[in-house]
Amino acid sequence: MGKYSRIKESTTRIFETVVGQLVAALIIAAVIAYFSWDLILPPAKYVLSVLSQMKQIDVPLWMTLLVIGAIILLILLSKFLPKKNPAIRFPVAFFRRRNGNETKIPFTDNGIKWIVYIPNQLFGSDEYVWVDGPFCPACNLELKWDDLRIKSWHCNRCDKKFKSRMKTEHDEKEYVENIARADIFTNKKFKQN
Repeated sequence: MGKYSRIKESTTRIFETVVGQLVAALIIAAVIAYFSWDLILPPAKYVLSVLSQMKQIDVPLWMTLLVIGAIILLILLSKFLPKKNPAIRFPVAFFRRRNGNETKIPFTDNGIKWIVYIPNQLFGSDEYVWVDGPFCPACNLELKWDDLRIKSWHCNRCDKKFKSRMKTEHDEKEYVENIARADIFTNKKFKQN
């Protein structure tokens, strides 16, 4: 996957996340305001009267653009920096989540079993997949990431190691997602029910 594709995909996901969360927040705020209008109105009038007496603060446009640009830069950097520790990231929640309404497809890559999930959409297919695994091809136990010397997957039951193509667990799973997406949607290798 090229750098341009990753930037485009990340930008699309961020946009979907922001729009989805903004719409949800506006709906929730409207419902809360509708049911608690009598409780909100007196304090809101007081706050507005206090704010109207305060001196106006002028913030230059360049400063506003600088803050917004810094936030966008942090989000983009969190996507493209090497992920040594996947737990340390800029907290961005994505709109696409598993909800139990997915098609489950077994998938094998590099001699290792994976499970690929494709979301079932009401209005056409969504070219997005999730992967679970990897699993040992011999005993189906979920493999553990071993990065002590050779980056590989390890089966505790069979005591076998499976060499990884990537340097981190996250990169390996992302790579398998991309391969599965290409096989499923581009080549139509698998048929969706």
